This record gives sequence, structure tokens and C-alpha cells, in this order.
Amino acid sequence: MAHHGEELLNPQLGVLQSRTIEEGVILEEDGLRVTAFEISHPPIEPAFGYRLDYAGRSVVFSRDTLVTEKIIEMSDGADVVLHDAMALQLVQAAENALRSAGITRLQRSYMIFRITMRLHRIYNVWWMRLISAN
Repeated sequence: MAHHGEELLNPQLGVLQSRTIEEGVILEEDGLRVTAFEISHPPIEPAFGYRLDYAGRSVVFSRDTLVTEKIIEMSDGADVVLHDAMALQLVQAAENALRSAGITRLQRSYMIFRITMRLHRIYNVWWMRLISAN
């Protein structure tokens, strides 16, 4: 809610339940441990990534962030790391251009989402070509 606000996700829909968390273990139940850690996700502070540990296995999830020492630390020894880094300069440039053009916040969010998804597809095609070439 802090990032996109009620304009994008009406809390009356009851789709999500939120609670305030802090860095550290936020759930420990039936052998599952979920640890939250701070990530860099401007303009939202604090923002969190998560490490899930269960039955001797671990997954680290951090999305749309800058690479930080904390992410590297929390990923150490993990079986799977799901992380995509944000190109902050590109996002800020797109946001500023759309804002200057008088585009509403809701429209800007959608347009930046579309731009980001297109960049992900381009990256994935490039990555698959690189793997196929080697």
C-alpha cells in the first residue's frame, strides 16, 4: 500500500491483509522460517526482501531493487536466489518524462510497468541467445 496507494489497490476489496514488519524473523512456524531484510527500493523506505528457510533448503526473494551488501549477505548459502535489479536511472527518467507530460499517477504506474516488462523480455532474449551461443 505504501508504494502504490489506495488508488491502485482498494483496501476495501479485502484481497490483501497488511501488517507492519521490521527486519528480522517475521514468521517461524512448522519448520518454516521467514526472515525479512531491508532492500533499496526508492522511494519506499523501508522496503523488504525475504529469505525462506525450510527443511534444510532456502530461497531468497528480492525484487525490483538495487544490489546491496545486505542482499549479498542474505543470499549467502541459499539454494535459490530470485532477484532482479532495478535500473534506477531509467525508472526515474521515465517517471519524470511522464510526469512532465501531465500523465496521471495511475497511468504512469501502468506505463512504467509496461516499459519494465518489455525491458525484461529484451534481457531474457539476450540471455537465452548468450546461453545458446555458448
